[in-house]
Amino acid sequence: MTVSDIITMAAKMVFDNSTVAKIERGEELSEDEESDVNRLIDAYNMVLNEIAIEYYPIFFTDEKAGQTIDFAELTYQPLIVEKVTDKKGRAVQFKVLPTAVEMLKYDTYLIRYAYVPPKRSEQEEFEYQGSKISARVFAYGVAAEFCLVMGRYNEAVNWDGKFRKSLGSTLTRGAKKIKGRVWGL
Repeated sequence: MTVSDIITMAAKMVFDNSTVAKIERGEELSEDEESDVNRLIDAYNMVLNEIAIEYYPIFFTDEKAGQTIDFAELTYQPLIVEKVTDKKGRAVQFKVLPTAVEMLKYDTYLIRYAYVPPKRSEQEEFEYQGSKISARVFAYGVAAEFCLVMGRYNEAVNWDGKFRKSLGSTLTRGAKKIKGRVWGL
């Protein structure tokens, strides 16, 4: 699944049927329609950042050599360094500095971190494919952001409500429940 698939799903929520049909068939769009699609892509990136930073982080592991590894050397901009291991998979003590991660000695390390996702284009893969976050939940968020930017506030509130409710139930689904107690027996 690609970003384009999510954009098309959100377009079905916020555009009229003729515009959606043109998008699905790959027809040439008018200048205004093209501008709206670009706004949907911007909305996608806003939702991607919000989910990755506040709700459900995306993790990546880089293999790097050194004692102090600058964040600029990593593939993505790290948000939280989760763990550092040596090549044999053993946990290594590390310290997170403002712009780097530091280990006790020089070696080759595997650094696992949550990252701030870069802006995505239509052709790129959907970041959360195969995870708890479904394409539909994501499309609700994109529709909400698009409507907000376009000044369609009532629709924005509606889509945002669906997004937050779906996201909340998705992230808590399967969570362990504590059995209730009966008092006074």
